[in-house]
Order: sequence, then structure tokens, then C-alpha cells
Amino acid sequence: MTIEELESAFWTITMGLLGYDTTDTTLLGKVRTDWPTQGQPGLNVGEDIVFLKVVPVDDAYNRVRSMTQLPVDSTGVTLNQTYTYTQVVNVAWICYGPNSNANAQTIRNKIFYSTATDLLDSYNLYLVTDTAEPQRMPEAYNNLWWERTDLTMKFNSLVTDINTVASVATVPININGNDYNIE
Repeated sequence: MTIEELESAFWTITMGLLGYDTTDTTLLGKVRTDWPTQGQPGLNVGEDIVFLKVVPVDDAYNRVRSMTQLPVDSTGVTLNQTYTYTQVVNVAWICYGPNSNANAQTIRNKIFYSTATDLLDSYNLYLVTDTAEPQRMPEAYNNLWWERTDLTMKFNSLVTDINTVASVATVPININGNDYNIE
């Protein structure tokens, strides 16, 4: 999945975890994948907002690649090379507002509910279940203290990449003046 696809998936998942209706236009800005270009945090001090940061990470699992080759048809001339590996992604929820800690705790707890794991599964995403406690980190900005809590989790996703290649159909061999074809 691309970063944009991952962000979109986690936006939908987070909206559901927090009980926000994705069709209610007044709630759409409660979870954001974009960062304010005019500076952070880009919201009111009393407003509950969750920013998502989705980042592919280097991990021992994403270095292991598996490759198989299977013929496309009965001739065996064309092969599909299938490469599979695990993409590892860190997701950070940066929660602002008076309920930032409660929102982070809600996300951390509800991510284990079957409705969330089913939704993750539909995106081919799987939680690494060793999840750390959310970290409360009040932040000074514009002469105000903003309530902030950060939560980070790791997810795995199986990636399959198929490459079609031609194989050798026949090999001509000449032995002592005699021509042979090996198929």
C-alpha cells in the first residue's frame, strides 16, 4: 500500500475507534492525516483533534523476501515470479485537546476489538500486539499549554509483487555434428 492508502485506511479505522461518523461533515476534521502548513498545532486549545503519522519502518521482517516461479500456462514459456515480503508500518496518533489522553487510551483499547481487527484485516493490516502505554506530553505553544498524548503502534502487511518473465523454451545443442533441441 502507498502512504496515502495507508493514511486513508488508518483515518477510517481511527474514526471508527473514536465513534465518529465518517459521513458527518462536522466530524471529518477530528482525525487528520495532513499537518497545518501555518504551524502546529493548527487548532483551538480546547478542541480534540487526532493527527495521524504513518511511516514505513526498517525491520528484520521487511528484509526477508520469498520468491516463487510458476508457469502462466501449459506451455511453460512464460513464468510468473511472485515476490512476497512483510511491509512494517509505524502509526503514531498525536492527540490534542482536553480528552487527548482518553482518546489515546480508547484507540489503544479498541484496536483489539473484533470490529477493529476485522477492519484491519480488510486492509491486509495486522497489529503487532506489544503496544506501549500512551505518553502524555503537554506542549507549550503560543504562550499556552496544550494537552497532548502520543500513541504509537506497529503493524505488518503482506506485500505480493508479481513479475511476468519469459523462460527458455528450447535449447539447441550440437553434439558431434548432430543437432538436438532440449525442451
